[in-house]
Amino acid sequence: MDLVSESPADRILVSSQLLSLNKSTITIERFAKWLETNALLKQLRSYQSEMDRKGVLEGDVDDENFLAAMTLRDCTAFVKFPPEESGGEVEARLGDLDLKSREKKEYWRRSELELIEEGWYEGKESKEIRQPIVCQLSRERGPK
Repeated sequence: MDLVSESPADRILVSSQLLSLNKSTITIERFAKWLETNALLKQLRSYQSEMDRKGVLEGDVDDENFLAAMTLRDCTAFVKFPPEESGGEVEARLGDLDLKSREKKEYWRRSELELIEEGWYEGKESKEIRQPIVCQLSRERGPK
């Protein structure tokens, strides 16, 4: 959600979280600017939403749109950063766009229930498996 946020602060935050500590402030700012100006991820979010409004727990595996939405939820974005001094543009491509199989429905359902029950969406997962809170939905992230 932060990748397609309208908030510049969200885009800077997610850019710094995604890029390693070895990346310069300039690279982080370039990525945040790319997130603001490039339509790829916003269009991806739009297609995901248009093709399936019910989600994994209620989606219909016999609906081709649901399977396409699951494909778009499970794709990979490859991002290329040209050297800073080159002045080149950040580029991105999507991969892993094979249509998902309806046989994965139970796997998706189990995974989603596990994420919900273990508190991952709300930053309430157990301390043993806790990750840094970077999810926009987390209550602990603070007000906008």
